[in-house]
Amino acid sequence: MALEVWQIVTFLSGLHLFRGIEEERLKWIAGQMTELRLREEELVYEEGQEPNNLYFIFEGRVQMTRYRRGAPEEEEMLGFLDQGDYFGLEVLEARTARRTSVQTTTAVVLLCFSAEALNEVFAQVPELIPRLDLMIASFHLMLRTNLDWLNPEEYILYIARKHPFFLWARLLPLILLITIVVGLFLGLYGTLGLSLFLILIAGALAVAGGVGLWIYVDWSNDYYIVTARRIVFQERIVLLYDSRQESPMEQVQSTEVDRSYLGQLLGFGDVRIRTYTGVILFQAVRLPAEVEKIIQEQIKRVQSTLRQAEIRSIEETIARRIGLLPARSGPPGEATPAKPAPTPMQRFMADLFHLRYEYGDTIQYRTHWWILISRIWLVTLLLLGVVFTSLFLLVKAALGQMPEGFPVVGAFLGLMLLGLGFFLRWVYVYIDWHNDRYLITSDQVVDINRKPLGKEEQRAAPIRNILSVEFKRLGIIGLLLNFGTVYIRIGDTLFTFDNVYNPSEVQRELFHRMAVRSVRERQQQAEAERQRMADWISAYDRLTRR
Repeated sequence: MALEVWQIVTFLSGLHLFRGIEEERLKWIAGQMTELRLREEELVYEEGQEPNNLYFIFEGRVQMTRYRRGAPEEEEMLGFLDQGDYFGLEVLEARTARRTSVQTTTAVVLLCFSAEALNEVFAQVPELIPRLDLMIASFHLMLRTNLDWLNPEEYILYIARKHPFFLWARLLPLILLITIVVGLFLGLYGTLGLSLFLILIAGALAVAGGVGLWIYVDWSNDYYIVTARRIVFQERIVLLYDSRQESPMEQVQSTEVDRSYLGQLLGFGDVRIRTYTGVILFQAVRLPAEVEKIIQEQIKRVQSTLRQAEIRSIEETIARRIGLLPARSGPPGEATPAKPAPTPMQRFMADLFHLRYEYGDTIQYRTHWWILISRIWLVTLLLLGVVFTSLFLLVKAALGQMPEGFPVVGAFLGLMLLGLGFFLRWVYVYIDWHNDRYLITSDQVVDINRKPLGKEEQRAAPIRNILSVEFKRLGIIGLLLNFGTVYIRIGDTLFTFDNVYNPSEVQRELFHRMAVRSVRERQQQAEAERQRMADWISAYDRLTRR
């Protein structure tokens, strides 16, 4: 039976794209949509086909795939889309083929906009244009971005970077500086000579290009992500730092938008997402009010899903107790997605200077590299002094310019022994720094301290016993380089993660692990309560049958 207009209007009013549009216009929009019903495992469209419709899932589930880059014979899973999701955004772009394939996994009811209908809708409802432009940009970025930690079945509903204004705000001073430097070199061309002039110009451009590339990579490595299950902020600093701040949808308490005057002019702002463990900040994202609507829509979906799951769980528990369903043979297993093992290069960098590294459900922190430099700079200078002095002696001896009777061999051997001592000291300090690690697992915090050629000390404590977590950044260097000490009070014992990078992130991660454990314990308590209720109802059922 075909859907009624009021059903479509009710459906559209719950979607972020149509939020704030009057009911009369929603009725008109509903009239522009066509209904499509498909059976399980039917192909909606295939990658490479010409796009002709934008689809909204009124009922059912579909899966989206694409051919893997570099291996066109293999398909890559992009995730499942459910009721309220939409797909087929390629229809909004001229001369663009389908970049993904979509197939149903259940019987589905789809509501479709043809390209012609969309043009009419945009003419009558122009506020849809920037909203869909935002989602097209998100769709393209999702296809270009490889996130190894993401569950293959978890579809990315929204992904973005910080507004490009902040990239140019960092690049323009560099461009201005290199322009001034090149201008100075041009002014000094007559006194420098052609060879020196070209060397200086090439060096300045190479340095500026390297810094500019680093700025771009640093900007492009930060992502704000919304999926059906969670909210994620991923931050990376090349070769130094890799952080992922996330919260399950069910732990989100509220959202708010903050826009400066400049942000209002350029169309960007901050979205603050408050959770049980702190605040996740989507900083300087495009159209922040629309991003907030996306998050709010997912929160309502998750809340509705949890309520329905709780009701089904209660009904199932009672039905099993009174004999309407067979007893469960064992506790339900929870499928955990396999996490990718670190590559050899990742292990190498983690063991070299990486300050934070995540593998499995364990996060490893090390003391900041500034602490290593403060301990090693003097011996490094002495070692370099010995090396250069040895080279100087060798060159002088080879040219026959040493004073007569000077003990070249003895001096060289003495320098070699001295250099060996400095080198061994350098290695000792590095290994001592390298061996101090701080671990956060799913249920423990661990402090590992191992001296080179000495004993290893390891302290561990359960996360459930944490009473408080504080951090301090001390000194101008700590503030500039963003490192400090995290203090973890567990009973009468004080754990310290000394001089770790971004201590506020360490604190947030600990709070997150505490919240996850708390949620798990509440779920276990709820299950125990359901079983107790089922016992009462089962006893009542037996009494009524006597």
